[in-house]
Amino acid sequence: MNIQPLYLQDIPLTRSLQPEGWGDITLSLIEYCLQTFCKPIKVVDQNKIVGVGTLILHEKSAWLAHIIVNGSYRGRGSLS
Repeated sequence: MNIQPLYLQDIPLTRSLQPEGWGDITLSLIEYCLQTFCKPIKVVDQNKIVGVGTLILHEKSAWLAHIIVNGSYRGRGSLS
């Protein structure tokens, strides 16, 4: 597995991560990709996106948003 930037062209590949009961995550992911203060990432395993998340930076604060992991990859701990 490796961590890479998430780009607009990756958004259609994230649909399999859509959590049940959430609104459409692709709208937020698109917004993150378009904002300079957001650093969206994807976790890729065997050429498949298995997780996404975003670092949002504002002045001296930072927070994580939309951390979503494919159910079969949860609970594994580190990426190694």
